[in-house]
Amino acid sequence: MSAPLYEKLISYKSMDIYPFHMPGHKRQVNKLGFGEIAEIDITEIDDFDNLYHTKGIIKEAQNNVKILYGTKESYFLVNGSTVGILTAITSQCKRGAKVIVARNCHKSVYNAIMIKGLDPIYVYPSIIEQYGLVGEISPKEVESLIINNNDIEAVIITSPTYDGVISNIRELAKITNKYNILLIVDEAHGAHLGITNYTANGAIKEGADLVIHSLHKTLPALTQTALLHIVSDRVNKTKLERSLSIFQTSSPSYILMASIDNCINILTSNKEALFMSYMNNIDYFRNKLNGLKNIRIVGMDMIEKGIVFQYDITKLIFVVKGLNINGNNLAEELRNLYNVQVEYSTKDYVLAMTSIFDTMEGFNKLADAIISIDKRLYKVNSTEKTKYIDTYLRAKHRINEVEDLEIKDINISDAIGSISSDFIIPYPPGIPLVVPGEILEEETIKHINQLLQQGIDVLGVRDNNRISIIDEEK
Repeated sequence: MSAPLYEKLISYKSMDIYPFHMPGHKRQVNKLGFGEIAEIDITEIDDFDNLYHTKGIIKEAQNNVKILYGTKESYFLVNGSTVGILTAITSQCKRGAKVIVARNCHKSVYNAIMIKGLDPIYVYPSIIEQYGLVGEISPKEVESLIINNNDIEAVIITSPTYDGVISNIRELAKITNKYNILLIVDEAHGAHLGITNYTANGAIKEGADLVIHSLHKTLPALTQTALLHIVSDRVNKTKLERSLSIFQTSSPSYILMASIDNCINILTSNKEALFMSYMNNIDYFRNKLNGLKNIRIVGMDMIEKGIVFQYDITKLIFVVKGLNINGNNLAEELRNLYNVQVEYSTKDYVLAMTSIFDTMEGFNKLADAIISIDKRLYKVNSTEKTKYIDTYLRAKHRINEVEDLEIKDINISDAIGSISSDFIIPYPPGIPLVVPGEILEEETIKHINQLLQQGIDVLGVRDNNRISIIDEEK
């Protein structure tokens, strides 16, 4: 298999054709300062197809995605998985419809709920206390919500989580099929799953109806590249394609589309060897750290102990809960002392993201750093309980009602008992701690202040520690 779009762009840049078309940099690489990348930055000119009416080269490239993942249709996304989530939900759910939503979903899910005025029924993930992680979604709880709520149109979950916890998609799909309800899975962090037998199965193989992938998160593709997959006949393709053209830019980047195309070609051409080497590196890394005395690494033992249904071992989570260091300090030490930049840190743990392009040199560098730091740590007694997302929830208004209400700004310390008019989101990973319409309770405020003190970026809290609340006096 080839990368038709990527290869045609590379060929086109060497042709003696003057560009009297967009973009305005006119491929003047010496003046632009972006090097040769500008030479393949074009628009929808002759022979280069149209992303929203594919007939030629983009159609061929998207067909290669279908073959690799085994889908009915697959679409290039150049506005990230966010646009795939917005498209999937708004195109398939009627205005005002009831949907079951995992409360640990990305903020884009809540934005889709607001756009269509949906009525969300929340299902809460389990909590893995010993690691400080949010766990999986229970199929039994989902079915109970379906039974107790009439006219549910879709179940929307995130799997795997940012931390690699995978829910039982096959069982969830059996339930949604039973009640003729769509199962939409935000699998942004699982684009690598199910491509070979070296990893856990992804949501496509397990029976979801719509699946969204962020290629750039775990596969070799440029930032902002993603995919939207139709997996079942229950999906209305016409509505989906119409919504996609609404939410996604009308000037899609050919650089990003070529990156998707090239990524798919890399996987298709050499996936077995790449993933075998990748898994060998992961196994080597984990085995090298078997002797740690204090830092714990999350792994397959969670499955063996029945804590979660499945786990993605390519996510490297270093738990420091109960030690004389917190996750944010560990991340700082890794960066400042060992030149290792991790993806994310919380008070309890650090997350390092890996991919098939990680090198043995990189794995050794991280392993040696963790081993060195571990020798300086020790256990401490602490009675502090980690606060989780389901601790805070008590809604007074539906999320879609808040937009039309009067709002005002207030210092966060004075906001106990107030109703939030905005999202409050620790970032990354972009999962709302508070959504509009929810009451800001004392524990919530305390937790937000702790996050701010730890230096974590909290969206919805401005520099002067002010937030927006509903003005109940108006």
